[in-house]
Amino acid sequence: MLKNAKVNTHNEAENAPEVSCDEECGSAARAAEHGDCFITRVQPMEDETENLHINRALHSRELMFLQSRVNMHFLFNTLKMIQKTAYAEQASDSARLLVITAELLRYNLDTLSVPVTLADEIESIKNYIMIQTNRYGRKISFRFEIDETCLTRELPSMILQPIVENAVVHGVSKAFSGGTITIRIYKRAGRCCLEIENDGVGIEPEKLEEINKDIGQMFQRPDEKYSGIGVRNVYQRLWLFFNGDVSFSLDCQEGRTIVYIDMPEGDLLNTQ
Repeated sequence: MLKNAKVNTHNEAENAPEVSCDEECGSAARAAEHGDCFITRVQPMEDETENLHINRALHSRELMFLQSRVNMHFLFNTLKMIQKTAYAEQASDSARLLVITAELLRYNLDTLSVPVTLADEIESIKNYIMIQTNRYGRKISFRFEIDETCLTRELPSMILQPIVENAVVHGVSKAFSGGTITIRIYKRAGRCCLEIENDGVGIEPEKLEEINKDIGQMFQRPDEKYSGIGVRNVYQRLWLFFNGDVSFSLDCQEGRTIVYIDMPEGDLLNTQ
């Protein structure tokens, strides 16, 4: 076709029949329609690929951002507690607390962007418990009920600590006689389940309903995604890590408050 094609000279252009505006517009429209067919085929594929990259990047950045908030929150609270301890005594126990705190912070920072196992979380929470035992003495006790076959389950770091801290600060520490915090890890119906229970002062029914409603609607309100540090932050990170395949609820009956988490049983790594 190209070999037989002619190129119009200036004279040929002058002698060419006139084309009306309507005919030009019609030709342009037909050409645009054919062009649009190609664009329609290609553009969605390009958009889908770009959106996938964007969503993955946002997913990763959101998880990192939420993780960094719990880092700073925990550091601030712990340093305040050590300051009070150092002020009240003269000073050997403070050195031991600082060593334990350094180990906690190292764990926190080293695992900021990588998954950990439930075994790692248990070892870390034991250090946190040593700090709280130093502060509250016998007023608060801790108990573990753990199915060791669950301990290879991978998840984001610092999941247990914020929930246990809430149990201490808002639960057993406010009870006149103190109380017990129980950490349970077990399998049920092919899932890995976590429970953190305390027998402190409990939660008023209205407040409990408000918290559970807030958790349930969290991802329907993007503008409020970062409104919480404690249980909300934990749920957000778990939801992102497991791509939504996680259940999280808070219950309180007869003064016993339980945070319940249900996640996949296997060692599935978070895929970014």
